[in-house]
Amino acid sequence: MGVVLKSFSRKLCVISLLAVAACEAPYIDGAAPQPGNQKSQNPVSGSPPPAAPNYKGAADIKEPTGVVSMRQALASALLKNPELETFSWKIRAAEARRIQAGRIPNPEIEATVAEVGGSDERKGFDSAEITFALKQEIELGSKRTNRISVAKIEGDIARWEYQRKRLDVLLKTTKAFIEVMAVKRRLSLSERKLELTKQVREVVAKRVKAGVVAALDETKARVSVSTAEIELDRIRSEFDASKKHLASTWGSTVPIFSDVKGNFENVSSIAPIEKIKERISINPDLKQQATEVDLRRSIIRLEKSESIPDITLSMGVKRLREVNDNTFLFGVSVPVPVFGLNPGAVEEAERNLEQSKVERQATNLRVRTSLNESYPVMASAYRQIVALKNDVLPAAQLAFDATQRGYREGNVGFLDVLYAQRTLFEVQAQYIDTLEAFHKSKADVERLLGGSE
Repeated sequence: MGVVLKSFSRKLCVISLLAVAACEAPYIDGAAPQPGNQKSQNPVSGSPPPAAPNYKGAADIKEPTGVVSMRQALASALLKNPELETFSWKIRAAEARRIQAGRIPNPEIEATVAEVGGSDERKGFDSAEITFALKQEIELGSKRTNRISVAKIEGDIARWEYQRKRLDVLLKTTKAFIEVMAVKRRLSLSERKLELTKQVREVVAKRVKAGVVAALDETKARVSVSTAEIELDRIRSEFDASKKHLASTWGSTVPIFSDVKGNFENVSSIAPIEKIKERISINPDLKQQATEVDLRRSIIRLEKSESIPDITLSMGVKRLREVNDNTFLFGVSVPVPVFGLNPGAVEEAERNLEQSKVERQATNLRVRTSLNESYPVMASAYRQIVALKNDVLPAAQLAFDATQRGYREGNVGFLDVLYAQRTLFEVQAQYIDTLEAFHKSKADVERLLGGSE
């Protein structure tokens, strides 16, 4: 009996493998090609999704210390940001689903005993018929191919999601770094303002002592110094807060870096909006939505293939104890689709496809609207920077210097000095604010374009 079953098992395995090979083409790398002989790149977006992130050992990477540059801040955020790290596992899970989608159904072993427990000569197991059978389900309609296609595109979507989150983290880090640089400039400006008000107070004190001006001028000068000291203390607190905000982008609650470095006044000319709009197609939000549409199409193909009944091949051996003999059994079973051919799932997949198309249009509108909003802010800030740097700042500095000389010579009143001083620092503060607005709006535009060129 054991020899017969062993020979039978070998024959049935060969038959099952041949049947599977006839229904589903094998894949050398374990991945099915896209339906319609499509290339490995995303069939809708026209470009491959970004590579999967690798955060192995990221926890051992030390956060930046000392004076930090923009490059160091961005690198630290990409390597240690906790939100990005989750995508490493999400993409690996998608890869596991793709591997599982390529598996063929497991064979089944069935054993039955008949003609047992009768009467007279069929009493007990003397006349029993023992059957051992091996069954193999054969999938038809390219189900396996379609499953792999769906799983692969789901992996592509996970990678586009990572790319979107990566750009969001870079944008957040860039803006946080710009904020630290701007507050640093305000801190430096406030320190200069305090130093200057102290110098003015000393000049006023000497003139009051000499009896040239009234003592009220010295009181006003002291008020200016006190106001400048309060402002300096406030900006120092803002500087500490901005450093904490930047450190949070790489998962730190307490910054251990001391300062940042970078050319805050480095402002390059901007391209016309028509040229910038030509790059909008590489936006990862649009890429993901295009991939979502392709996924819905693949799901429709999968659901339609599920409506095709599969067959089950069986082969076995029956042991006839009554006559002490063996016989072989061969069979095939096909489900009868009396209650439909998966119409509900197909219709749902088709409705989801239409929804994805609408979402893609909405995303396209949102991205282009955001660009139309961010670009004018950037362009306006650029024009203001040029005007402030070339005209307004030099004129304000010249007016303040002339007013100081006039006050020392007794030709100008103290109120004129205070007005010129306030005007100078307001213009300098406006220059810093405009630089910050330009860099942040430029970062917004680059995010919409999928990153800088």
